[in-house]
Amino acid sequence: ISDTYPAVEQDSSPDRSLLLRLSWAAVAVGCLLRIVQYLFDRSLWMDEAYLSLNILHRSFAGLCRALDYHQGAPIGFLLLEKSVVLWWGGSEYVLRLLPLLGGIASVILFYKLANKILPARAVPIAVGLFAISPALIYYSAEVKQYSTDAAIAILLYCLTIEGSKSEWKAGQTAWVALVGAMAIWMSHSSIFVLAGIGATIFIALVLRKDWPRLARVSVVGLCWTASLAVCYIVALRKLASDGELLSYWNANFMPFPPRSVTDLKWFVDSFFGFFNSSAGLKFSGLAALVFILGSISMFSKSAERILLLLSPAIITLLASGLHKYPFGGRLALFLVPPVLLLMAEGVEAIRSSASASFPSITWVLITLLFLDPGIYVLHHFAKPHAEVAQPGVMFPEEIRPVLGYVRNHEQPGDLVYVFYGAEPAFDYYAERDSFPRNNVEIGKAAGNDPRIYESDLNRLRGRRVWVVLSHIHGVGAQESKDVEFYLDMLGPRLDSLSVAGAETRSEEHTSELQSPCN
Repeated sequence: ISDTYPAVEQDSSPDRSLLLRLSWAAVAVGCLLRIVQYLFDRSLWMDEAYLSLNILHRSFAGLCRALDYHQGAPIGFLLLEKSVVLWWGGSEYVLRLLPLLGGIASVILFYKLANKILPARAVPIAVGLFAISPALIYYSAEVKQYSTDAAIAILLYCLTIEGSKSEWKAGQTAWVALVGAMAIWMSHSSIFVLAGIGATIFIALVLRKDWPRLARVSVVGLCWTASLAVCYIVALRKLASDGELLSYWNANFMPFPPRSVTDLKWFVDSFFGFFNSSAGLKFSGLAALVFILGSISMFSKSAERILLLLSPAIITLLASGLHKYPFGGRLALFLVPPVLLLMAEGVEAIRSSASASFPSITWVLITLLFLDPGIYVLHHFAKPHAEVAQPGVMFPEEIRPVLGYVRNHEQPGDLVYVFYGAEPAFDYYAERDSFPRNNVEIGKAAGNDPRIYESDLNRLRGRRVWVVLSHIHGVGAQESKDVEFYLDMLGPRLDSLSVAGAETRSEEHTSELQSPCN
C-alpha cells in the first residue's frame, strides 16, 4: 500500500470559485431539505412509535436493557433522546430533533470529506448527490438512529482519511481514540467503520515496517476494542440474541459459505439492491457502473484510500454472513456516503477521459444521476404527505388525522377497533392526546388463517364500529386488505376517511361473520 497519497487536484482556473459556490449551494440545499422534511411533521409510523414508546416509558437505566417490541438502538442515542424528551416533552418534533441535527451535520461533514479526497470538479457532484439523496433526507426526520449513523461514519472518515500517511501525533492519537470509543456507544454501525479504518491503517504500517506509528495506532485500536467489549456486555449481546429481529432481517444475511447458484445470486442482488434500497436510487445499474469506475480510478491513485472507504462494507458483509448485522436497507445507510464519493470520482474519471472525444457525455451522465432523486424531491416537497413509491423511503402512515376524525365524529356507544399494525402509533397518540381507551378493541387478526379473522372480527357484531387502519403497506399490506374484506361481510360502511397510509371507516355490524372456507 502506497506510502503517500497523490495530491487532490486543485483547479486554479476561474472555474474554481464557481465549483466552490456550487458545493456550498449544495450544502445549503441539503440542510434546507432536511429542515423542511422535519417541519412536515408527519405522523409517527409503526417502528418509530415502537421506539418512541420505549424512550417515553423507560428510565435512563431502563433504556440500557433489552427494549420492548424487538427494537434495537445504540444506548448513547437512546440516552440523548431521553434527555431531550425530559427537557422539551415527547412530541414528534422533539423525538426527531436528534436525527435532524445528525442529518444537518452529515451534510457539512460530507462536504469537508469530499474536499479532502476528490478532485475539485467532483466535489459539487458528490455533495449534490448527498444533498438530494431521498433516503438521507427521509431518515433525517425519523425517530431512528440511521441519520446519526451516517453522520458519525463521515466524522470518523474525516478524522482518519489520511490513514497511515498521517503523523499520528499524541494529540491526534488521543482525539481519534476518544471519538472512536464514544462512537461505538452512539452508533452500532460505527463498529464496522472503525474496524475497516483500523485494519487498513494497521496493514499499511506493517507493510512499510513503520513501527513507531504502528505503536501509536495500536493504542487507538486498544481503546476502541475496550469500548466495544464493554458495549457488547452491556447492550449488543442482548440485541444479537433477539430471534424475531434476526428472523425479520434474514434475507439480508450473506449466505456463508455460498453453496448454490441462488446463494451466488444473493451477492448480485445485494450489490444492485444497495443502490436501490439503501441509497434510494432507482437507476441502480447506472449508479453501480459509475461507482465501479470511480473505485477503479481511486484505486489507481491510492490502494490504501480505496480500502479505507470500502473496508467497512466488506466487514459489514462478513458480519451479515455470521448473522450479526444485516447488509442492506436502512441498516446500511452509513455506507452510502463513501459510495456517493466514489460515484462522483467515477463521473470525474469519465469526464477527464472522454471530454476530448465526447464533451457532452459528462453532462448527460450527471443529468441521469440527478434526475431520479431530483424528481422525487420535487414531487415529495410539493405534496409531502402523498404516497410516493421511492426506494429507501417508507410510505407515510398518517394516523394522526384519522384519530382526530374518529374523535370528532364518534357517537356515544361506538366501538373503536384498531388494526394490529396501527396499535403502536395509536398507543403513542392516544396517550399524548388523551384519546379515550374505554371503548377501544385492539385487533388480533393477522396471517393467512380465515378463522383468526372470523374470531377476531365477530367481536364487533351488533355494534357501530370505527375501524382504524395504518401500516397498510409493506408487511401489513395483505393483512389490512383481509381485514377490510371481512369487514365488508359484516355490515355496510357508514362513513370513512382515507389519508396517506392510514384510514378509518364507520360501520354498523349486525350480521355474524362466516368464514369463506365454510
